[in-house]
Amino acid sequence: MVTEVSLANSHYRVLYFREDLPRYWERRPVVGNLLTTGNFSFQWDVNGLLVRTTGELHQDENTVVDLRYEYDFDERGNWIMRREIRMIRSMGHFVPSLGTVFRRVLEYKGDSDL
Repeated sequence: MVTEVSLANSHYRVLYFREDLPRYWERRPVVGNLLTTGNFSFQWDVNGLLVRTTGELHQDENTVVDLRYEYDFDERGNWIMRREIRMIRSMGHFVPSLGTVFRRVLEYKGDSDL
């Protein structure tokens, strides 16, 4: 499993939770501050669904990132829509705001292929 990658202008490091789910992720520029740096933490539920991303982006000023995720499932239990809820800092509190919505279209073959 890859835990560190260095490219021409950036360096990435990840620590895993269980076998295949990232728990912590870090990005650093190699030379100067050409790219945004950041540290992130991920939370997963027992089914392996991402439920929260937290961390900080470092560029001109630090930006706190707190994203929550809610899912809709189809009749077979597979997620077909994920709503991102961005927690925005306002007057000393975090206020929820709708973020990106991901929709998946799953096509199933006949029941004999299950």
